[in-house]
This record gives sequence, structure tokens and C-alpha cells, in this order.
Amino acid sequence: MRKAGLITLLFFFSVLGYSCIFDDNSMGPNQSPQIVSYRPGWQIATIQIPVDSVVLGIEAVDPENDPIRYSFVITDSIGGIDSVLSNADTTVFYAHKTGIYNIQGRAYDSDNFSKQSWFIRVREKLNDPPNITEWVPGSTVVQFVIGYLIDFSIKVEDDHPENLVYGYKINGSTIRPFSRDPELKHRFLENGCYNMEGIAWDGEYGDTISWDITISGSPDTIAPAGICDLNGAPGSESGTVHLEWTTPGDDGFDGHAAGYILRTSTVRIFSEEAWYDANDYVGEPMPLASGVRDSMTLNYFNPGEMLYVCLRAYDEFGNLSPICSSPHLKVRGFDIEGKVIDAGTGEGFQGIEVLSISIADISLADGSYKLENLTLQATFLEARDEFDPLSLGDYYDYIYYFGTLSENLSADLCMVPVFPLIDAQDNRYSDFLDLFKQITKTTGINEGTVYSGWNHWPVTVYNPPVVCDDVDLQTAAGGAMEEWENITGLDLFRTVEDIAGADVEIRYDSTTVPDHYNHVSHHVETVTLNEDGTPLKKVMFISTLLTTPPITKDTHVIYTHEFGHVIGLYHSVDDGHIMIGLTFPRVDHVSTDESNLVKVIYSLPPIFDSEWIKRN
Repeated sequence: MRKAGLITLLFFFSVLGYSCIFDDNSMGPNQSPQIVSYRPGWQIATIQIPVDSVVLGIEAVDPENDPIRYSFVITDSIGGIDSVLSNADTTVFYAHKTGIYNIQGRAYDSDNFSKQSWFIRVREKLNDPPNITEWVPGSTVVQFVIGYLIDFSIKVEDDHPENLVYGYKINGSTIRPFSRDPELKHRFLENGCYNMEGIAWDGEYGDTISWDITISGSPDTIAPAGICDLNGAPGSESGTVHLEWTTPGDDGFDGHAAGYILRTSTVRIFSEEAWYDANDYVGEPMPLASGVRDSMTLNYFNPGEMLYVCLRAYDEFGNLSPICSSPHLKVRGFDIEGKVIDAGTGEGFQGIEVLSISIADISLADGSYKLENLTLQATFLEARDEFDPLSLGDYYDYIYYFGTLSENLSADLCMVPVFPLIDAQDNRYSDFLDLFKQITKTTGINEGTVYSGWNHWPVTVYNPPVVCDDVDLQTAAGGAMEEWENITGLDLFRTVEDIAGADVEIRYDSTTVPDHYNHVSHHVETVTLNEDGTPLKKVMFISTLLTTPPITKDTHVIYTHEFGHVIGLYHSVDDGHIMIGLTFPRVDHVSTDESNLVKVIYSLPPIFDSEWIKRN
């Protein structure tokens, strides 16, 4: 607060007299905040880096109730601010280097501040050297037989044991670099006198123990026996091979071998030269006792490939067992299984050859097949009913392209019968496959070859009650659905009362568009798709207005034609079919050709490529 002018002071004095406003001395000089508590309570202390820190805090009040703000600063030798630690009433002081720090906690009002000082000496934390207290072997002068596996270890006392590392040297040369492991196993394979050193190191100081070792005796020159019964099979996971064998000994079949070396190759490993050229495999198990069955699983090979393997044992002197066997084994690849289905009946089909690359199987009575251990080069499946590629079968070949395998695959394969064309009048189609591709608009000529149909059967239909010129259109629509089902023998339609839940809605006079002949057409539109492109909702538009043909004249033919579109058929170019386009059919009912078409569509996947179906 600032001093008021003399005239102002006299004016207020005469007006207020002995008013209580003078109790706070508000017109007097501004008073500094008062620090009422601080922590820690000491003012001089010593801490160590890098582990120690100090929490500092102050609390103050202001005589005039002015707002207070706080800060903590480090001051220099003349009292100036060197750095700011915090602008709060507490802070944590971490020292990064040694020295003496003057830290002030300050409480400010608008003009003044009060302070509390701490003098903190920072020094480096003292590091005590490690001290080796126990060691194995317990005597520092020892004698062993050549080839004996000796255990070395050391125990250490230290103020920071988590920082310790251990190393070993023989005659001044490092045999095991520093690591966290204080233990070492070692064999001496030559007679003589050796000095072994064990070292414990904390990063600054170390301690050492040494052993004087004498090695004597006769070296082992007998190699382990050859592993002649090595065999295996594809593993349980892709890219794996499972091996089994009988363990040899140290000397032939006597004793306990020291270890194994496994190598793999694309050619048989039958000589030392082939062994040298083969690939090392890392991860062999330690040998078991002689004469028992042992096993291991190899990982990370290309799925489905073939490889040769060879396993050899060695003893503590490095004697290597002879090359004895090199089996040719298959790596676990990817499996494809499913059923072969007769698209004419929807049933499993026996006796169909299913193959991919060089792997083949014949479908069983229920149509099931399985191709095992396929390689990454397998990109398609082929199913055929004839074993001679040049002969004609009763079914079109089916080829399913799946791309690159990354996991086991399930795939049902649909064999389309070579149906004869019975009702076609004008030889517009070369065979049933030609009719099938054109009526599904998957000819590949100015059209895509991929077909997307209903992903479920039966489809639900909202068939509202409508009477036009005394013709019951609801009954007529129901009769057309019944005809499709009776002729095909399939469960294609189910009527529902809820329009919102229907797959197909029959709609009258709601949305009709003139076609290029300047009259209104009955037609079917797919108005909503699923994410995969299959239809979610279709609408059959029926006009009761002036149309060609009128709905009340050829009611059954019109509805049967439009329900063919609902199923997924487009127009035929032969007037022997009820699906003829741009003109009126010669027939009043669904033809055998069209019935066969619907049976195939019903059996095929909801999304398929017509290029999968091949002439023999």
C-alpha cells in the first residue's frame, strides 16, 4: 500500500474521527509478509549425490491481508538469484554436482518479500570396494584330472551389490567377460599348471581371488557313438520340425556326452564336406543319459519346405560323433481343409481330387478333404472330378484363389455340374457355364467377374395386402415365391409382417421410373448393401398404373420374373426362360435351366468369382 497525500489524510481524519478504519493502519507503510513456518527445521546440512534430495517448504501471512506468492531460488555469492527452483510454497532440491548451495524460500506481497535460508553442502556418496568373502573351489591350490568339469564361483559383500559384475581369467587372458553371473564351469583339456582369477567389479573398485590349478592325466580320445536313428516329422506349429533320437554316451555308448551340434541343409549331409557347408542351428538341448530317447523341436523354417538334418554329439574333449544319418523332413506348413460340395444338390461329394502345387487329396463320402503342410508358394486350390486333365468330367473344374497363406485355411469347394441346356430355344448360349456367367453378369466382358449374392437363405419378404382390379396381388406374389421353391426344392423365401426387418419389400406405385420406351417398368433394386458388398435390402417396385405388361394381365409371370431378380438373376437372352429381358417369355413358369442356375447360386459362397469355375 502507498502513502496518501496530506490533503487526503486530513480530509479523511476530519470525516471519520476515531473510526475503526485506523485499527489496521491502512494509510501507513506496507509491511512485509511474515513467515510463520518452514521445513526442514535445520538451516545447515550435508547431503550426498546421486541418491539424496531435500523437500523444502514455507508458510507465511501478510499483516494487511495482501495476496502472497511464493518462490524458491538458489542465490549466488552476492545474494543475487542464480536460478529458480519453484514458484510454489514447496519444492524438491536435487543436486547434480558437489558444492555449497544457498537456497531461499521467499514470500512476496505486492512490494516486499520475506525469506528463509538453508545452506546445503553437497558431496559425492562414498563407494566402498567389494570384498570377496567366499569362493569355490574352497582351496586356492587344487589339482584336477584332465577334462573334469570344474565349478568356480565367488560370493561378495558390497554396499551396492546390484552394481556388481564378475569375470574370469586364465593365465591373464579373459575366458569369460564381465557379466552378472558369479559362477563359471570350465574344463581344462591339456595337462599343465594354470592360474585362474575370479574378479568382482563395482564400476570403480574391484576384488580378486586366484587359484593355482594343476591338471594331469590322460586325455579322452574316444568319440561319442553316432546318432543313427535320428528321425522326425512336421511340428505342431507352422515353421517347425520335431526330431527324436537315442542319446549316445561320452565314449561310444558309455558315459554322458557333453553336448550336441545340429546342422540343416537343402542337400543330404553325408560327408564332412557337406557337414561343413550346412547351416548351424542354435538351441540344441543338453544330452540326457546314454541310451534313452530324446527330442527337440526346430523353429523358424519356411512352412512346408523340405530340409535335411544331421545331429552329432561331442564329449568334453571336443571329440565329435561320426555322421550317421541325415533324414529328409518336412517342415510344418499350412493346412487347408473343408468340403467338396455338389452345387446341384448342396451335398458333400465323394471322389473329387483336390490339389495345390504338389499336395493332393481325394474327397471322402461326406465331401471332406484336407491338404497338409502347404508352402508359401501355394496360392490356389483346384478341384476336379477327372484325373486325366484331357478328359471331360461331369462337373466343371473349380479353382479357388486365396493368395498368400499366413495361417491354416478352411475352404468349401463347389463343383458345378455340366447341366444340359433343356429350355433354351435359340442356341444363344454355348453351354450351361456360358448361361450361368451371363445371367449372373459375370462374363468378364465389360462386366466384373465377381458376384455378390445374399449372405443367407431364406430371405425375408414383406408382401403387403393389395387388390387391383379384383386381382389379389398379395396372393399372386406368394404364388410366385412358392413356384421358385417348388421347382428348385430350396427354402428361398419367408414372408414377414414387419417391413423394417424384411430383406425384401414389395412396394406399389411408390417409386416408379419411366424407361427408354416411355412406359413404367416393374423392377427390383438393391437399395442397401452390407459392408462386404452383399445385398442388405432389396425393393421390388410393382406399378398398378399404366404399365407394359399390366400387372393384372400376366400377374404370375411378372411376379415370377421379378422374384428371379430378387434371388440374384439378371436377364436371359433366350425367350425359353422366364428371365428373358426386353420381351415377353414363351413360357409361363420357371424353366429347368433357371432352376439349375438358382441351385448353383444357392450352393456357392455369397461372394464368388465366376473365373473360379473352369471348363475341363
